[in-house]
Amino acid sequence: MYIEELKEILVDKIKGLGYNIKEDEIRNSIEIPGKLGDVSISIAFKLAKILRKNPNEIANEIKDKINFELFSNIKVENGYINIEFNKSKFSSMVLNEILNKKESYIKMDLGRNKKVIIEYPSVNPTKPWHIGHLRNALLGDSISNIYNACSYVVEREDYIDDLGLQVAETIWGYKNLGKEPKDKKFDQFLGEQYVKVSELIEKDEKVKDEINQILIKMEKEDTEEAKLRKEITEKCLKAQYETAFAYKIYHDLLIWESSIVRANFLDKAISLLKEKNAVEAPKDGPYANCLVVDLRKMSIEEELGNIEEKYKVLVRSNGVATYAAKDFAFHLWKFGLLDSNFKYKVFMIQPNGKELYTTSIDGIEMPFGSVDRVINIIDIRQKHEQAVVKHLFELIGREDIIDNYIHLGYEVVKIGNQQISGRKGTWLGEKSNYTADDLLKETENKAMELIDKNIEDRERIARAVALAAIKFEYLRIEPKKEISFDWSRALNFNENSGPYLLYTYARGLHIIEKTNKREFDEPNIEDLEYQLIKMLFLSRDALLNAFKETNPAIIAKYALDLATIFNTFYEKYRVINSDKEGFRASIVEAFLYILKSMLDLLGIEVIQTL
Repeated sequence: MYIEELKEILVDKIKGLGYNIKEDEIRNSIEIPGKLGDVSISIAFKLAKILRKNPNEIANEIKDKINFELFSNIKVENGYINIEFNKSKFSSMVLNEILNKKESYIKMDLGRNKKVIIEYPSVNPTKPWHIGHLRNALLGDSISNIYNACSYVVEREDYIDDLGLQVAETIWGYKNLGKEPKDKKFDQFLGEQYVKVSELIEKDEKVKDEINQILIKMEKEDTEEAKLRKEITEKCLKAQYETAFAYKIYHDLLIWESSIVRANFLDKAISLLKEKNAVEAPKDGPYANCLVVDLRKMSIEEELGNIEEKYKVLVRSNGVATYAAKDFAFHLWKFGLLDSNFKYKVFMIQPNGKELYTTSIDGIEMPFGSVDRVINIIDIRQKHEQAVVKHLFELIGREDIIDNYIHLGYEVVKIGNQQISGRKGTWLGEKSNYTADDLLKETENKAMELIDKNIEDRERIARAVALAAIKFEYLRIEPKKEISFDWSRALNFNENSGPYLLYTYARGLHIIEKTNKREFDEPNIEDLEYQLIKMLFLSRDALLNAFKETNPAIIAKYALDLATIFNTFYEKYRVINSDKEGFRASIVEAFLYILKSMLDLLGIEVIQTL
């Protein structure tokens, strides 16, 4: 039995009393765990207002009707119904179910095979991933895992802007600033050149003019600039994916902006907006000859609060579309609302054996896109743009899409008080660059120093520890909070870190390897045993809340709380050769299944020895 099943039993019992109240109101009044018991129910307060009766009187009426074999004690206290479980029955039920279902215990049938696109990290193909891009990638990977566990068909997509100004600047640098060195990753080389080009643009108007010419030429097929654009961006992307694979991050599909332009999605999107009278074309004033949307026709202020801007330009007076217009066209494709599609071919085979597909003019048709939900992992500074794109669906009569268009905005990763910027080159350090590659290398070196030199396969373990340290340190922070990476905290084996969770898992595994007995009768439960079993019972609730809030930090917190209780249990109770060996070994085995499930959601792989 899961929390949601127990709630349904209680809802049915209370609803059966004939009260005129909605099921959702009953369900939302049930707290598990409760403040003064294993379950607390506060519905009597709502009913008291409706029935004009004392809450205690109503609570006592309900109390007499909700007896259940799992409950040992039901009390009414100040209008609340507080329930205690029968500890033996509850513990046996939870352990047997986890041991039977193993790692699938936490999985939920929320999606019922609906499709979701999760877009991340969408780094421009002009530079390496810096530590800010890494936050995007790790969030996207974890959210994808969470949706997989909730029975969604997940399409992991990476959007590549190969037509923007940054690419034109990169091409100019590639042609004018020297040859590629043999001892440097291509994305690192391009990124360093990109910073130099940005500095030159500020000083030399001629450079800016030459770049603008490249920008025009590279968007036309069969020009030298277009061929160079394709060559450079694909080579950079492959270098970026070396970084992705080092972090065990994989995708299903690459979508290039040039493919969106070729497919003529933008014109179709603009035609649809005009057909639905969603846009205006002022003849005079500040928006003369632009195509604009009146934000006052949207419910956008409910999301963003009071906004000064009344109009949003979709197409400028010179005919150039803005980010919002192009992104809306892209999202029409994502939701299957265009009568056009891309063609696809294999870009590469990833280390996990999966094919990574790419949009391509010479590909074949495949069933990508046309999803039920979209999640965009995009910097929180894009909140306004994302809200505009989302609410454009409102103006074409598709309000249903708004709840299924999720922008997961995340805050920056800082070095001291310095924000990372690709253009300004703040990812370049004096001793070490602030790239995802250098972060992993440095963390791995620090992990190596902490691992016993006599341990077999020390380098592989150091890499696993480093990945756990980085991923957990990033994901334990709420996305809307800034991150300042701290190695002393990230590599702490004693508390609050990824390595701490790996060490705790290895501890439990060590016990299981030395025990054979798992059978037990309904035991006499001690308090700490019961607390650990209750925490295991709450695992699906952690997944459900992380899903609802699109927030892996909920999983990270649950995993820490679970590990902390387990380590206290480990220190207090003997398992091997104790008079409760079968029961306690079952607790340990169930703990291992649940902790591994949580680490899987965070993209952290367990290791056998630490």
